[in-house]
Amino acid sequence: MFSDIRKKLKIPIDITSRPQVLRHADYSFKKEIINLGRLKINTEKKFEFFLTNNSKKPIVINLVRSSCSCTELEWTKSPLFPNDEGVIKGSFQAKKKGRFFKQMFVHLSSDKAPLGIINLEGFVE
Repeated sequence: MFSDIRKKLKIPIDITSRPQVLRHADYSFKKEIINLGRLKINTEKKFEFFLTNNSKKPIVINLVRSSCSCTELEWTKSPLFPNDEGVIKGSFQAKKKGRFFKQMFVHLSSDKAPLGIINLEGFVE
């Protein structure tokens, strides 16, 4: 589904790295992947992704969706003016044992790249 959206919006993808990371000019994430390390089952781990507006006009984080219900998310709601930094904060609920890889889809008001993808990974023991 999301690959169809990326094709329709003509968003370039770097296919040389794993996981696939969107490349864009309007904004950047300090990190696009956070490794939460080894977690004990039934624990919670908090995380933060920082996003910088690299464009010459304000952008807004309209929505952030996760690939599972194991994450709770909140984000900067006010417009990010040029060079401003916003944050996406969340918590991961370690409810299932084993390796995990979760994606979050960041919907922005950017004309060039309205969809950003950030990722969490780790292991639950």
